[in-house]
Amino acid sequence: MAFAGYAQDFVEATSKLVKGRTINIMDRRGCIVASTEKERIGTFHAGAYEVLQTGEPVLISEENVERYPGAKKGYNLPIWNGDRMEGVIGIFGNPEEVEDIANLLRVYVTQYFKTRTSARRERLETEVRQQILLRLLSGEEAEEGMDWEMLGVRLRYPARVMAVRSGQYRRETSSYPRIEKLMLENALLRPERDLYGMVGNCYIALVSGLTQERLPAYLESLRLFLETRGFKEVRIALGEECAGKEQVPISYKEATALLKDRDAGMVSSISDPGCRMRYYKAVLAGGEAEAFLNRLQQRALADMDRESLFQCLDTAKAYYGWDRSVQKAAQQLHIHKNTLLYRMGRLYKCLGLEEEGDYTKEFFIRLLIVRLER
Repeated sequence: MAFAGYAQDFVEATSKLVKGRTINIMDRRGCIVASTEKERIGTFHAGAYEVLQTGEPVLISEENVERYPGAKKGYNLPIWNGDRMEGVIGIFGNPEEVEDIANLLRVYVTQYFKTRTSARRERLETEVRQQILLRLLSGEEAEEGMDWEMLGVRLRYPARVMAVRSGQYRRETSSYPRIEKLMLENALLRPERDLYGMVGNCYIALVSGLTQERLPAYLESLRLFLETRGFKEVRIALGEECAGKEQVPISYKEATALLKDRDAGMVSSISDPGCRMRYYKAVLAGGEAEAFLNRLQQRALADMDRESLFQCLDTAKAYYGWDRSVQKAAQQLHIHKNTLLYRMGRLYKCLGLEEEGDYTKEFFIRLLIVRLER
């Protein structure tokens, strides 16, 4: 169906260039699928069938036209796509008069089909890439299979969700294709390992291999990208690092929420302490405390086993119970003061609180203690 559609577009576009001569394009069965004489579409062309069998041009003259049912005099040539014969193109007229025109048409039609096929494949790949991304963002199964093979994508964890918005809280989508093109050119996105596409009124990407160590350099590259390309109304936000597909919906939620944070810069990340705390407070204010505390617990358990987590939380409970007195809490727990400080430091780090003030640390750790004691 696609071949026939492209073929008809081609014959109609080129007919005037050959002074209105009849042009036919036949498929691999020898049937006319496109013609300036539309009444012939769907009929069999014996000359084209011979071309398909031999791979050689067929010249049909007044003397031999009767040998080719469904054909008229003219010149018929194979249409090649690499090693594959896609069909046949023919032009009406005395063979010796139209041979050069026919060869020129063959070159044009071959390039035309290649371009259209390539564009169609790109559209299909865009749709498939976007569908896989949507499944991951929503938490659905997105196991690697035929879709992944077609794209040639090898997604690597850890990964992060990146959200891009053009225009301040407006549906301004016209600049996204250019942003994507330039990000690919600058290796900020890599088609062989990243997933990306439009989701609602935001451009979303799942960026592979973006570890905490690589994050600062990547953020700086994004800032430089926006500045040098003049994207003054574009904002970019990144969610938390995803160890696997289970964390992708959370990272997506964080990234899109940061786009609404008016105190964040043009490029922001949930790894930034200020951004993270504003996000946490917004989540709690929005009545999502239980889901948030679940994520906080999962984050802690990603860095330590359950027994160690409870040991650290027991230490924190004593520490805060004695109004942050290291000496009194250590005496109660019968441990050295350095051991207490080590446990608290480990807890801050695994919860991402090491850069926060004392009040913020205590607030979130107490919330987690209360939840686990219920």
